Amino acid sequence: MKGLQIRLASFKDIEDILELENENQKYYAIEIQGPSDIREQKLRKKIEEASSLDGVYVVENEIGAMIACCIFDMSITKNGYTHIRYYVSKQYKEPFGIKALNIIVQKCFGDLNYNKLNIRIRSSKRQMLEILLASGFMIEARLREHFYINGKYKDVLAMGITKEDFNNKKIHKDEIVNISNTEFDDDYKLKVNLSPIKQLLIGEKIDLTPVNEDDIKVMYELSKNSNEKQYGYIGAPAPAELQEYKRIVERKNDYFTLKKGISFGIRTKDGRIAGTIGAGIIDLKNRHLMVGLGILSDKDRGKGYGSEAIRLFNDYAFLELNMHRVYLGCFNFNEKARMLYERIGFKLEGIDRAFVFRNGNYYDGSVLGLLRREWLELRGYIDKGTDCD
Repeated sequence: MKGLQIRLASFKDIEDILELENENQKYYAIEIQGPSDIREQKLRKKIEEASSLDGVYVVENEIGAMIACCIFDMSITKNGYTHIRYYVSKQYKEPFGIKALNIIVQKCFGDLNYNKLNIRIRSSKRQMLEILLASGFMIEARLREHFYINGKYKDVLAMGITKEDFNNKKIHKDEIVNISNTEFDDDYKLKVNLSPIKQLLIGEKIDLTPVNEDDIKVMYELSKNSNEKQYGYIGAPAPAELQEYKRIVERKNDYFTLKKGISFGIRTKDGRIAGTIGAGIIDLKNRHLMVGLGILSDKDRGKGYGSEAIRLFNDYAFLELNMHRVYLGCFNFNEKARMLYERIGFKLEGIDRAFVFRNGNYYDGSVLGLLRREWLELRGYIDKGTDCD
């Protein structure tokens, strides 16, 4: 949009944001309370700790005056949505209120890869309602007597806009930059033919389960005679420490924000732990993760446990964690593993030359990747009614 720009907020913006908050709090289903210094501390902490996915954004004009700001609250990255508060300056609301919000929405869908934005406003606030409706937000629910203020209960409107809504809505050319050239991926269009109550982590030979305290000693004892690190560990292989396996239990899976990674035990049908599978780092903006697999005992290899674990984990990553891409690596001296991954559906994307130094020599590594569409097609999960080019 000519003359308007969006950026992450910095500490120098705090005073202006607090002023906008005071101007706009009358629209929202929250009552901003507390001394100004406490509110400033909370905002400062949010700006300091926030990533691009859950930060504070400001929209300013060509001379640097703040037109509007957007604060992300309660982002559920697994489901691809966030709740926002949109504050617009009363000085610039009439010419720029809708335009600034369109820039924020485009940022969220085009760059931050959200699938939905949610906002709640008081039903009596017509001016903000009109801005939201003009930007493509839809009223999804009227929450009766949801908000109590000044001795009275007030209705609240729960509103939302999806990536599909935004992609399909009509926008005047002067309201947004290059909207005609903005293209979104087709993931949000893919419809899956599975029941919403299907259990994804249960297989024929193994199940993926949390690792518990009783598993720690078993895994540690198995690791003493295991060569698993030779095949799958980028660091220098050395005898495992008990603390390594304790950390798996201590680091609880966060199924909402996914900020700490996620891991499962590979458990045979008789309840025995055979290994682990998981992703230590998940890129939430780009929606991809690197999966790592370890089968600890030679006795458990060649039985299909590893391949089924990867299939179950891929299902979970694409169907529940809402990933766009899953990738992994393997050392090129481990040809069996690479062939297994390719049979499962991963595609060889490149060779990382001289990737690992093992027993006196450098060895290449293979990078293999799998996209959501490829996996859903391979598994026969795509609903035939999906309309996607």
